[in-house]
Amino acid sequence: TRTNAKRPLFLELSGEIKKLTLAGNLTLSDHGAPFVKDLNAGAKITDCTNEMDVTFTFSDNTTYVAGFAAVLPTTQEDGNITTTLTNCLNKGDITGETSYSQDKPGPYNVAIGGVVGDVRAGGSGAVAYKVIMTNCDNNGTIKFTPQPSDAASTEGKDLIASMGLTGIGGVAGTLRASKSIEMNYCDNTGNITLSAAGMTNVNGMRPYAICLGGVIGCGTNQSGMGVNLNGHEITLTDCNNKGLLYNCGDNYSTSSRGNNKVYTGGLAGALVGLESKYATVKTCSNTGNVITYDL
Repeated sequence: TRTNAKRPLFLELSGEIKKLTLAGNLTLSDHGAPFVKDLNAGAKITDCTNEMDVTFTFSDNTTYVAGFAAVLPTTQEDGNITTTLTNCLNKGDITGETSYSQDKPGPYNVAIGGVVGDVRAGGSGAVAYKVIMTNCDNNGTIKFTPQPSDAASTEGKDLIASMGLTGIGGVAGTLRASKSIEMNYCDNTGNITLSAAGMTNVNGMRPYAICLGGVIGCGTNQSGMGVNLNGHEITLTDCNNKGLLYNCGDNYSTSSRGNNKVYTGGLAGALVGLESKYATVKTCSNTGNVITYDL
């Protein structure tokens, strides 16, 4: 039990965490998670439970938060390396906000998930990293509320973007790479909310690629949002969502960016396979309500 924790239990992990339950609360001012901030290629988390509630307040552009690992894998090594998360259950609530203004155009590279945040299952050259998640569930609520830090500073000015690439998912926030990712028997029962109070498309404030899903938020590479449809070798098997999904994102369709869209789905907000191999979805279901609100 960790009371008023400020940092993850491990900042970086290359080994295995097994049969560990964490309880208490964690308050973050930088990206992180109760178990691990950066999970390296080949690491494992097995038979673990998170009961820590996570709250965060960021002013940085990067927002990666989850119940188990914020970013994975984070190292590049030669060989066919598999990173696994098996029997991981998140019961903690994840609640947070970020601020934006003219000087700080807003959060981008947002990845929030009940189990993992930003998944980078890749490398370079012949490296073939894999991430396999089996029986990883989220029962906690997830709520993200980006806020203008100074509304007056935006008047008459053209902000670059009030939010950037965003993936919020019950199990995984974003999957951003071109290697193999498998998710088996991963379920979400928690309610997920993006409540973008104060976010409008007035004065050029342009959110883009806002993705929210019951299991996966954004399952594609960044350029895959309408620019280059080349995402992942990804397989989703026996994954289900029962939670309420509420995406209050701004679809600024008149922007010059081709990917300024809002994506919401019971299983995934966006899910893009490789040009040579489609994403595979087998025996999955959604029974949760899906609500969108275009400002």
